[in-house]
Amino acid sequence: KRTMIRFQREKDIKFWKTLECDCTIVYFLKDSTDPAEREEYRNKAFAVCKKYGIDTISMVAQTYTEETAELLKAKKLKPVILSCDKVGDAVEMIERGAYLVGSNFYSARYIKDLTT
Repeated sequence: KRTMIRFQREKDIKFWKTLECDCTIVYFLKDSTDPAEREEYRNKAFAVCKKYGIDTISMVAQTYTEETAELLKAKKLKPVILSCDKVGDAVEMIERGAYLVGSNFYSARYIKDLTT
């Protein structure tokens, strides 16, 4: 059984660590259209992940660009994308190297047709 819990605030991670729950902590990477702010968010996220031994980081699909994918790969962080609205977007995220992708609900038949 595998359980993941996603946090966006360091104080929540600190508290969760005191509970000693057996699950994977996923840290949320905020994004911005402002390059300086984006860099600030990345640096903070990478520092938090390093400090708490977190190796899984989540973000919205728009944040997971080729550049971000390469950066996460270099940092040995597993990307989780939980906001894909289209199957094509989900497939693209997987091809880019996402560890886990979440999307809308689709029928099993529809997914079978897409993957065969």
